[in-house]
Amino acid sequence: MFRKLVLSISLLLASAASQAATEYVGANGSTGVQLFSFTFDQDYSGLVAIGVSDEGDYFGNSYLNLVFSKTLAFALDTIPHSDDQSNYKTDTSGFFNTQNEYGVEGEVLYFNIDKKAGDTLKFKWAFSTDEPGPLLEYNDFAFIYIPGMTYQVLAEVNAIPVPAAAWLFGSALLGLVGVRRKRAAVAA
Repeated sequence: MFRKLVLSISLLLASAASQAATEYVGANGSTGVQLFSFTFDQDYSGLVAIGVSDEGDYFGNSYLNLVFSKTLAFALDTIPHSDDQSNYKTDTSGFFNTQNEYGVEGEVLYFNIDKKAGDTLKFKWAFSTDEPGPLLEYNDFAFIYIPGMTYQVLAEVNAIPVPAAAWLFGSALLGLVGVRRKRAAVAA
């Protein structure tokens, strides 16, 4: 019993720690300006994809602003653009959020880099959304993908996750209720 409890707590804390790099925003929220930094552990020459994806709703849009230097910046969004009579965006179904829900459409910036082991890729970014209030079942997200190196969800529209401490406190309360019931049953 004790081993199961320790294992459950360990998995819960590991899960919370693995998602620590993702910034969560609520309805009409913003991450503010963040710094992304990735140090290559081996030489890399190839593609980098940075993007923002809509997870399938039509209620709001999300935006990702990227700044690589004073003269190199990009603004990506999930707003459908009109081309004659059809709406289009980039297919983002190959990318997923922290809940393993695949994207639908958005914008992706692709570029090639050459980095040596120990080199760092850095840029500033800000994610914002105008997704409305309780309809947070659609989790728009921003991501970076360096094939063979990293895939990271930078930000996601989501109800703010419950911290591990709250889960532990809740499970402790349930345990105390169980002990109290057991004592009451023994006393009767």
